[in-house]
Formats: sequence, structure tokens, C-alpha cells
Amino acid sequence: MDTKLFENYIALQNVGRKKEAKKAIEAFVQSFETLPEKELWVAKHLENLAMGGTGGIRHELYAGVIFPALLHCYQGQDPWSTMWLSKTIQNLFSAKYLWEKIEFKSELTLAQEAYKLDRQSSEIRACLLEILISGFEYCEHEWPAGLLCGPDGCSPLECDETLDEIELARTLDEENRLTGYLWSFEKKVQVYKLRLLSES
Repeated sequence: MDTKLFENYIALQNVGRKKEAKKAIEAFVQSFETLPEKELWVAKHLENLAMGGTGGIRHELYAGVIFPALLHCYQGQDPWSTMWLSKTIQNLFSAKYLWEKIEFKSELTLAQEAYKLDRQSSEIRACLLEILISGFEYCEHEWPAGLLCGPDGCSPLECDETLDEIELARTLDEENRLTGYLWSFEKKVQVYKLRLLSES
């Protein structure tokens, strides 16, 4: 790999020279000769790249270097790579041909897989907790009209699954920062489940 090409890409990107930046990043991707070389670069740089914005990582770099490295390690059941596939889900959403290679697994499913592989990692625990809370916030955003577990609301079974996820969130929230929120949300799920059962 030629790291100077990446430095050149960053410099061009910073001054808004988009066409030249595109050529530079394409040249950088082409400069990798082996998969282990990609894996080493990704392990060193991915966290900084991901912090650069919310819109995902530049496609050429993700498709040509990052995803192949993550996929290979994911297939070997590496928890860090599994977590990062979850964290880079926006890139997968916009590149279905890549997402297909991991069977269109969701952000939550990937984070759960990473947690099963390494339950002690604080980074993986924080990642999974953040995704769970985001899901809970979506679920309750139309309350008290109802809860949303999908486009058609929540079924009693989905309420039970959500209650299980709340228990998981409690175990991940080691500092008990979310105790009040989780208690409040749990009550809503229980009330909504009773409402559904009384209507059936």
C-alpha cells in the first residue's frame, strides 16, 4: 500500500478538490496488494475514519479496503470486525451488493453477534446498548397512541421480545445511567401488551 496516496486524498478533500480527491482515493485502494495488508490498515485507521461524519465512509475506500478486511475477519468470528460491520451499516445500506454478503443482517443483529463473541468488551457492550436505546426511542415515538416494532405496530410476541431486550440493556448499563428510562419504557411495553391482549 502507498500511504502517501491516502495523505494526498485527505489534503485534496480538505480543500474541496473533489475530482482529484476521487482519483487519489481510487489510486490508494489500488495500491493494496494483499488482504492482510488491508486488515492491518483497517485495524489502525477505521475508528478515526468513522468519526469523520455521520454519512458513512467514502464508498471507494469502504468497498475496496474496509469491507473486504471486515468480512474476512467476521467470517473468522472476530468480535471487533463484527461490531464494525454494525457500526458501518450506513455504508452497507447504500451498497446492497456488499450487504448481501452478510445476508442483509441488521445493525442490531451484528452488534448482538459481536456481544456473543465477546461479552467483556466495553466497546462492544457500549455499541450494543446504544443500538438498543435507539430502537427503544423509535419504538415509543408515537406513544401513547401505540408502540412501533415495525411498520404495523407491535404484536404481543414482539412486546415480549422487546421486554427481553430491555433486560439485556439493563445488564449492559453497568453504571445504571439509564435505569429511570428503562423502567419507564418497560411500563409502556407492558401496558401496550395488555391493551393488545384485551383487544384480541
